[in-house]
Amino acid sequence: MTPPNIRAILFDMDGVVVDSMQFHLDTWKILLVEMGTKRRSLDVQRHFGLATKVLLREILAERDHGREPSREEVERWLRRKIALTCQIASRVAEPIPGFLEFARRVRARKLPTALASAASRAFIDAVLERIGAREYFDAIVSVDDVAQPKPDPEIFLEAARRLNMPIRDCLVIEDSHPGIEAGVASGATCCALLTMLRPEEVRGAQFKARNFEEIARWLRYAD
Repeated sequence: MTPPNIRAILFDMDGVVVDSMQFHLDTWKILLVEMGTKRRSLDVQRHFGLATKVLLREILAERDHGREPSREEVERWLRRKIALTCQIASRVAEPIPGFLEFARRVRARKLPTALASAASRAFIDAVLERIGAREYFDAIVSVDDVAQPKPDPEIFLEAARRLNMPIRDCLVIEDSHPGIEAGVASGATCCALLTMLRPEEVRGAQFKARNFEEIARWLRYAD
């Protein structure tokens, strides 16, 4: 596929900017014990890319035999999850291989960029501080800034709005089913970065890449 006229790039964070899967899983193991559930870990393939609030409601309802948890209870466990994850991320977060070099190439071309993540702003700030990547984003949109999480496209539409850029001129880089669905639904060109999914599992994305070097070549940004 020949790349369209891309004028801005919208990045997901987990699995795209930062290699966060292991410390998310470690955090959930601690949290599940504290919550008193029978689970001891998450099914990565099933839950990958879902908003934390969605997961918390599911886990609490399962623990309480179908009773819908209150908003206050969900918010309390959400605060605990964010605190635990920020603590771990501030010590061990590392960028996805190739991201920083790709971001420098994008910066050299003066393309606007945004981070559009289903994570909280506190977690985003902790990660970007740890990996030294804050300078690469002109706008940051977190789950706190939208009414509907991915797979709803709202977060990408809001990111494009903050860049003052038509969504059709944006490239979304995502790595999960909900994120890819959101990117495609937004009207952007969507690239599936294969950090978690196998090529045959990807649905809808206009382009698949094994790494950032492939994205750079596709965009003709490679040296």
